[in-house]
Amino acid sequence: MDTALVFLLLMATPALCRGQSDRFLQTYPPYDDADPRTPLTFALLQSFGGNYDGSGSVAGVQVALDLINNDPDLLPGYTLHYTLTDSQCNRTVGLKALFQQLLSDPQNPDDSRIKISVMGSGCSVATEPTAEISHFYNLPHISCVSSSTELADRVRFKSYFQLLPSEADIAPAYFGVIRQYDWRHVALIVQNENLFTVTMDRLKALLQTINVTYSEKIFESDEGIAGLGDEPFDPDARIFIIATYAIHARPLLCEAFAEGLRYPQHLLLTYAWYSAGWWEVDTENLTCSSDDRISVLPRTLSLLQFDFLQHLNNSVATTSGITGAEYLDLEEPHIGVEPLYLSQLEYAPYCYDATWTLAYALNRTIRELESRNETFRLEDFTYSNNDIMTTIFSYIEQSDFTGITGPVAFSDLGIRAVNTLRVMQFRNITIGNGTQRLDWVEIAHVIPDGDGGFNFQYLPGESDATTWPNGLVPYDGVPIKRVVTVEVGLVVVFYILATAGILFALVCIIFNAVYRKRKLIRLSSPKLNYLIGIGAMILYVDIYFSVVPTTNPEAVAALCTLTPWLTAIGYSLCYGTVGAKMWRVYYIFNNPTPKRKKALKDWMLALAVGGLILIDITILLTYTAVEGYRGNLIANKVPNRENMRDVDGELERITDYFVYICDSRARDAFLGVLYGYKGVLQIVTLILSFSTRKVKVKGLNDAKYILAAIYVASIVLAVVIVSTYSLKELVNVSAAVFCAGFFIGTTVILGLVFGPKMVGLYKDPQGEKVFQKTTSKSVDTQLGNTKVNTDSADTEYLRKRVRELETMVANQQNGTSGSQDHHSSRAGTALEDRAHHTSPQQLRNGDLPWPERTIWDNDPDEPVTAITEC
Repeated sequence: MDTALVFLLLMATPALCRGQSDRFLQTYPPYDDADPRTPLTFALLQSFGGNYDGSGSVAGVQVALDLINNDPDLLPGYTLHYTLTDSQCNRTVGLKALFQQLLSDPQNPDDSRIKISVMGSGCSVATEPTAEISHFYNLPHISCVSSSTELADRVRFKSYFQLLPSEADIAPAYFGVIRQYDWRHVALIVQNENLFTVTMDRLKALLQTINVTYSEKIFESDEGIAGLGDEPFDPDARIFIIATYAIHARPLLCEAFAEGLRYPQHLLLTYAWYSAGWWEVDTENLTCSSDDRISVLPRTLSLLQFDFLQHLNNSVATTSGITGAEYLDLEEPHIGVEPLYLSQLEYAPYCYDATWTLAYALNRTIRELESRNETFRLEDFTYSNNDIMTTIFSYIEQSDFTGITGPVAFSDLGIRAVNTLRVMQFRNITIGNGTQRLDWVEIAHVIPDGDGGFNFQYLPGESDATTWPNGLVPYDGVPIKRVVTVEVGLVVVFYILATAGILFALVCIIFNAVYRKRKLIRLSSPKLNYLIGIGAMILYVDIYFSVVPTTNPEAVAALCTLTPWLTAIGYSLCYGTVGAKMWRVYYIFNNPTPKRKKALKDWMLALAVGGLILIDITILLTYTAVEGYRGNLIANKVPNRENMRDVDGELERITDYFVYICDSRARDAFLGVLYGYKGVLQIVTLILSFSTRKVKVKGLNDAKYILAAIYVASIVLAVVIVSTYSLKELVNVSAAVFCAGFFIGTTVILGLVFGPKMVGLYKDPQGEKVFQKTTSKSVDTQLGNTKVNTDSADTEYLRKRVRELETMVANQQNGTSGSQDHHSSRAGTALEDRAHHTSPQQLRNGDLPWPERTIWDNDPDEPVTAITEC
């Protein structure tokens, strides 16, 4: 502490000391002028209120003084007394209480005696400032109630000793409990005092070693829990560690009561060094009754960094000559009597041992002074006598005896070492008359193992079953993270549909292969129909992979890479081929100069489809290379928006549901390009289908069905693409929309491409009605100013000519290749000559005035003439 501050305190203290209540500055035992022995007095500072009531510890000092002053072999020629003042567990009041004892007061001459030592100051908050200046008066300072980690500093606190282990030593107790019950998250509510903040800092460091997370809220002492805001308890936590003085722990119990925070859904952990019945004390700042507070406490855990009960409950004799049981008998007469009305306090035995520590050191000091043959005696000590202080300090530092709280010895920092950490639990216990009351029950110890670890050990008769009724260990509130995938029922449905779709596509391909030589099938370009069927099968297979029920991230990542390939190639084969066929029909029937147009062969259209697939491969290879280099070909785990959280059971366990999705900025960009150009292809196919919708020839009027199919497929696929991106976190909805969309679109295409062929072949196996118009009635077609009349005679004549041409084709197939070329050339020339005299409108309406409608090359699967190449 700054010397100037000490000087100011010294100057101000006489004024501060005036008006002190007569209840304090009590001396025990009272001075007896008839006793020839010389009285030695030490200053005792304890807290009788404020943040902490430690007044019960005075009883332990009184019991010790009674025994010390009645021991003829101890302190020969002297008696030991204390003068008591109240620190109120407050820094300022603690300093005032100390100076009140050290400075002369004419109104209390007996209490102005020179003090040989200081014991106190009731709590860590008041002890820190007093212990920091006591060495300026050459006074050894012993504390039996304080435990702040800040006090373990020999540079600041040069003459300080502490009977309690350091408060930070309680952190391993919290750590041991948290690890024992496998809690993964805790919430810390901390009063901003070194006593608590340093302890919690050590605990946080320990928690990090086992990957336990924590939240923390800190409030200032003068603000109270109001400084925690509207929600003092973290709503996401279930386990709460309250690191405050009891005066602030009580209103926190009221908040817990108001929020319904009780076992087994929630659990509080508090300090066990609070005074007995601390929860029952009513103050003005409380918003609930003591019964309300009591209702929150059952099964609450309380922890302590010392284990004096272990010694008080046995019959081992201590160095002072009594056992723990005998101490309790001696303490009883000092409880609840005038003038202090002391309550029983678990710290009293520590103050008993602290008093004996001082007495043993003084006894050895007396003997040393006698051995020096000096006239200077202990009663000649003054606050400027450094030699006496050094001697007393040395003997306190060498302390090594058995007290009722266990072995008493100090580290180089003056702090007592910890051996056992105690775990206690609030339970309703039955007392003698059969009634129940709430009290602490010691259930376990946390013992350092010597290697930096801490072992949790239940006491005999205690276990998880006795600690937690029905085995309901409190839940830490950490959600169970469960990765879900497509529902099995949905998978089964789409696997069945996809299988049915593949079988349907196979039927279509087989039908196309078996009947490829039939006139109706020849007109529909059977080679291209194979591509449509294969593309449809790939799209059906895509459905399989889109609903694979896996939660393995590597498998999901592989599927994320595979499915775009299947979608793109299947789409290009199926829809791209349909678009190519529509282009050829459009090319034929919207050609203003058909004589000069070159015929579009099937291989040309197949090559165009191959070009689309090459574009797909280029885009997908680029995407795979770029994302693979960046390491982004992975599945991302995101909350499942269909069912994000469930809360189940008596413990209200939380389950958060997640799904793996394919998501990255580059993926969206590449697939946007891929789907964008396919959207353009879809629009072009729609335009071509619309432009050729009036073609009347049955063999060529696929456009009508394909137009309907493209309309349906376009709407479905648009919905699929939009929903796939916007609903990706809805695993079942996204899968259902995607698979249903592709199943509907693909099935519609297959049905409308192959269905009419199957029906037409069933009704007209020989293709005799291929060139009939769609109506049997006379149709008047207006071609500008020219009117074309069609009657049954013309129709019969055309049928006859078709049969003649078929016979000619059969003869060509049996002849030489040269003959075939000759007849083909003649047929083509005749056909082109007649086409030259026919308008495009007549071509679109099927009003062809010549019978040579169809002539095949030596390959019966592919039409030669520009008119029938569709």
